[in-house]
Amino acid sequence: MIRHIVMWKLKGPTVEDRRLQAEQAREALLGMFGQVPGLTKMEVGIGLVSGEQEADLVLTTTHDSWEALAAYAEHPAHEPVKNLIGGLRTERRVVDYEL
Repeated sequence: MIRHIVMWKLKGPTVEDRRLQAEQAREALLGMFGQVPGLTKMEVGIGLVSGEQEADLVLTTTHDSWEALAAYAEHPAHEPVKNLIGGLRTERRVVDYEL
């Protein structure tokens, strides 16, 4: 099993704007669940504190294998979500590891 964690800082000019962007992204991310083979678990969190060190949005997914994670990255259900978040973010950090 593979754990995939992604954190984003969003570019809205105010805390309220970033919160709305995070909610929009969260809805889009959760909409993928059940559509991608090998994606077994998904959690999406919105940060409660906004500051230089804090991320606005975090995604944690679990995949059956490294191959399933690679397939997720290219899955058609993932493409519009990547485009949406790509337009909202200023920063992205990722870590993948084996469980």
